[in-house]
Amino acid sequence: MTEIRFALSAKNELWGVYGFGSFFRGGGYNDIDILLVSTLDATSPLSTYKSCRETLKKLSKKWNVEIDITFLTYGEYLQKPLREHDSLFEIWRLGT
Repeated sequence: MTEIRFALSAKNELWGVYGFGSFFRGGGYNDIDILLVSTLDATSPLSTYKSCRETLKKLSKKWNVEIDITFLTYGEYLQKPLREHDSLFEIWRLGT
């Protein structure tokens, strides 16, 4: 996950990156589920998503595993919409 942290930590409008799903629970997995959260004041969340998606596509090819992306704005993230929200694995978060 160090490569994901390094690749995405420079994204200006990204507040956090989290992992969830079977890969992070330690079971058998078919893909890696990643949650991206934009900053509260992001002026272009769609551009942030597209930029992160391109970065993760490269890692997906390198690792030969599908990376599924869920993207939320900070406001959406605070509403805890994911079933696994309370067990997210923090990969990177602004200010840490």
